[in-house]
Amino acid sequence: MEWITRERKSKKKKGGAILAVRSRLRPVDIYCYLKARFGEPNGFQNFLRKDDSDNWIHWDYNLKAGQTDVYICGMSREVHIMVGDALTHKQWRDLIVGIRNDYARIGPQKSAVLQSLEKFVVFQNKFVSIAGLCADLHAAILDAPAKTAFPKRSPTAKSRLKTLERAMQGVSARANDLFGNCLKLHLLMPVMAEAFIDMVILMFTRDEIRNAPEAYQAFIRAKIPDRLALLSQHCDGFARDIDKSTNAYAHFMRVIDKRNFALHGNVDLSASRSRSSISTAGARSSIRRETMSKGSSSISKRFIGPRRSCPITRPFTHFCGKFRNA
Repeated sequence: MEWITRERKSKKKKGGAILAVRSRLRPVDIYCYLKARFGEPNGFQNFLRKDDSDNWIHWDYNLKAGQTDVYICGMSREVHIMVGDALTHKQWRDLIVGIRNDYARIGPQKSAVLQSLEKFVVFQNKFVSIAGLCADLHAAILDAPAKTAFPKRSPTAKSRLKTLERAMQGVSARANDLFGNCLKLHLLMPVMAEAFIDMVILMFTRDEIRNAPEAYQAFIRAKIPDRLALLSQHCDGFARDIDKSTNAYAHFMRVIDKRNFALHGNVDLSASRSRSSISTAGARSSIRRETMSKGSSSISKRFIGPRRSCPITRPFTHFCGKFRNA
């Protein structure tokens, strides 16, 4: 043991540094600069990337600055720079400023590389964002705590009054959260439904319709039933027309029909018979009927359906028919 301890020597790792640049260097600028100076990217990540925008690292360079290794990789919104030697904050700043100042030296070559790139339009998929919010609200409603029973009230016992007060606060907080989530889901569902149709139009509209401004505007501004009927005519990938006799189409249109009614804050008294009162912080809305049911579990079922296993987006993914393989 003494010989092993004496012979083994601790190896000090060579120092290095890494910096993620998010604001001073744009990935497209640094890529055009490096390609103009050094040619095609030579990093290992170029063998792993796919020829689309769905990559963690889009390009990378392995370079040498004297005896120091320099590795630069580009992502969608930031550039990572790794060097073999440790750098101070001032040295990092000088490096970034030096790269930006060197753009002008090879400006024509850098511009030529930029002009040769294929242009893409980056946009937010609103359907995915709204569907995610609806799914979160759906899960919050299903995972709401069970309704607790009120303890028996005794005016002569202060401790029981405090217990009753705490119980009422818990029930009130549960009702506020549950009602708020149901209301949000009720308002967002029609928006998600129309966002789904618009996403299909955006992705599959035929070029002859997309390139004709008047025809395209008439398509996207048509009423939803007419827009659904035009999908198979103006979009690629549809094997048949929309089948309006299916339950999925009926559920879909039922959600759409409630859009204006809900967005204008209207109240349907006939649909409120299943609950006696809904209380919120600072406001109270009561609807009393002699035929009201005892439980309040129908609040969530009215908006989201009775089964947890049903995805919140199911009505919007089954009515379009089959897509042909591209």
